[in-house]
Amino acid sequence: MTAAFAVAAGTGLGAFGADVGPPTPRIASAPARTTAARSASFDIDAAPGLELACALDRFDFAPCTSPTTYLALGLGDHTFRVRARAATGPWSGAASYAWRIVASRALPSGSVKVPRPVLTTMPMRPYVSPRATFAWRAPAARRWRYGTMFACSLDNDRWRRCSTPKSYGELASGPHLFRVRAELRNRRSRVNHFGWTIELFVPEQPTIISQATAATSASFTFGEEDAAGFECRLDGGNWERCASPVAYLGLPAGRHEFCVRALSSIGVAGPARCSDWVQTATASAPAQPPSAPVGADLFRISGNLPTLLRPGSGGVLPLTVSNPNGFDLKVSDLVVSVRPGSSGRGCDGASNVQVVQSNAALGAVSVVVPAHGSVSLPAQGATAPELEMLNLTANQDACKGAVFTLDYSGTGTRAS
Repeated sequence: MTAAFAVAAGTGLGAFGADVGPPTPRIASAPARTTAARSASFDIDAAPGLELACALDRFDFAPCTSPTTYLALGLGDHTFRVRARAATGPWSGAASYAWRIVASRALPSGSVKVPRPVLTTMPMRPYVSPRATFAWRAPAARRWRYGTMFACSLDNDRWRRCSTPKSYGELASGPHLFRVRAELRNRRSRVNHFGWTIELFVPEQPTIISQATAATSASFTFGEEDAAGFECRLDGGNWERCASPVAYLGLPAGRHEFCVRALSSIGVAGPARCSDWVQTATASAPAQPPSAPVGADLFRISGNLPTLLRPGSGGVLPLTVSNPNGFDLKVSDLVVSVRPGSSGRGCDGASNVQVVQSNAALGAVSVVVPAHGSVSLPAQGATAPELEMLNLTANQDACKGAVFTLDYSGTGTRAS
């Protein structure tokens, strides 16, 4: 005899507490450690969409962009610092760079040659950034001080007028060569150059390990060993950060396409892997389950998020399914939802916390819970769900210290 019955919803708690900022940005290009240049330019690597703040010496942090340049600096030691944050969230740690400015040596006043530019800002090791900024100066000589222009060339391309600092972006991995020269009254200086090789890691194309579709939903499990993260999109929409597994609910009938790509630690995207399918909404209504055996107790689902939620982040929610019955139980359709109104005013759980359902939510995967025993997800090929607090402006204050109540539901049948 097979018995089927629905479990009463359980509850669990998750909290938004201590603020943790994004990764510390990296200084990709900077002045030489000892230089005579009275200006300094910095190129900064940070994840897309982050706000930057820079500070020079004893001054406070102020908004800045990459590259950022400082002029008319004095002789002596200097320190540059930069940090990042997402929207109005917490700040990251600060990356810093120290260098010294020394007095320059003037050219002889009778020099007839156009002074060769001296490079003062270059890419920093390790060369892992697709960006590069160069700055230079011409040694002081009164007769060459006014009217001097500069020309630059990248990777032996034709010479083009340029000014200091000069920045390049979206550079490919491999060797590169930057050249600069000064020009005045049809005279040209000797060329100064800088060569470097970018070892730009591009993740491999991820693998879609499994996919499951139901009447109005679909879920995908994917992976790539060396990826620092993933982006997904549905039906040609915008790329959005995601994690495996990912589920889409409420899909209309028709053809759909899911794509996923892997990201490197500095946000470089690899080639995408896509899968298309035809969604049908013709699933028949589920049959009414037979009555539960006399004396049978409902099984229970419980869970608690072990980490604190913060805007734009969350964690894996381990679920425990407990079976008080004297027979093994096959459990599927495990769904987690955030109870509306379970937190404080201005931070309603249902609209502030996103749930990435387990692959057991769509019925394609189930777990067998032994009699009088329990199983904690992930287990038996079933993944655990994930929670993420959306990075909304209201979340920065209204959700601080909030507590959310989670509701669980599922379906169980007696294992044969």
